[in-house]
Amino acid sequence: MVFLFVMLFSSCTSQSELVEGRVITYNDGTVCADIKFVYPSSKANEFLASDIREITTKEGQTLLDAVIAEYVSIVNSKYTDNNLINPIEIEKTENRNDIALITLKEPKSTMSDAEKILIQDTLEMTVNNIPMIKGAGVYFGQIQTDLEGNPVYMKKGSVYTKEDVYNQSQRIIRLYYPDSEWKGLLTENRTVTLSKNDKLIEVAIRELLTGPKTEGLKNPFVTGVELVSAVVDSGVCFLDFSAPPVVENVTPQSIYLGLLSIVNTASDAESVDKVQIMVGGKIPEEYSKFSVEKYFEKDQTVILENP
Repeated sequence: MVFLFVMLFSSCTSQSELVEGRVITYNDGTVCADIKFVYPSSKANEFLASDIREITTKEGQTLLDAVIAEYVSIVNSKYTDNNLINPIEIEKTENRNDIALITLKEPKSTMSDAEKILIQDTLEMTVNNIPMIKGAGVYFGQIQTDLEGNPVYMKKGSVYTKEDVYNQSQRIIRLYYPDSEWKGLLTENRTVTLSKNDKLIEVAIRELLTGPKTEGLKNPFVTGVELVSAVVDSGVCFLDFSAPPVVENVTPQSIYLGLLSIVNTASDAESVDKVQIMVGGKIPEEYSKFSVEKYFEKDQTVILENP
């Protein structure tokens, strides 16, 4: 890989042949670079496409920002032209010691989890092709972190195949469980592996039902209860269970926190405004007194600070 920094006149058109990894800095601060882009293919029989592109920064623009802007332009033009997914938008870009952290705005519910993963992984691969970048993380809505609070990202040099990118991906999910005194909810981060047809919200709720792994957290769920389905429509998530999921014959506070464990977990996994909890397609009568208009909304007030 060629990696050059030179002081010349401000023009990139003098380069007759693209060389992956070449970076030229001109005396007016303009940067010209030949970067390999990886992005979802718009062809039905292909997962990924790639090419080398000459990127020139504008005044006050970093090479990282220029590469991200070009990626967004590629994906939005190819995907919207073929009516595949909604356009993606950048919320925020950070460079932490040459680790690029890119937050995308939450997409509309018509974007599948597999498409989200494909966008995340290909943008990470593209940004890692910038010579000075050591790693890249791409997130929808908020930065994903590990159990120690560090951002989860793809290190430079990670080898991904088409099957790795499209069919399987690891994600950090945030689960909510009541604290030991049933005063509120604490979070537990957990790593899960998603396959091509997995829905993140279904994986998150099923993980939640297995109970906490962190000492000091309470399990409010009935053993053996299963999630039957999770459907998101117009900002509302409809969760259908095989039986009432929260343990009964306890205090109203513990039942309420159990329900909010489900609601807050679902709201974090999917961009939804409301959650409806059902059993066999019907709302359990014992849960109706805890909700307004048969729906629950994420409650930030019950979330406690993790010790």
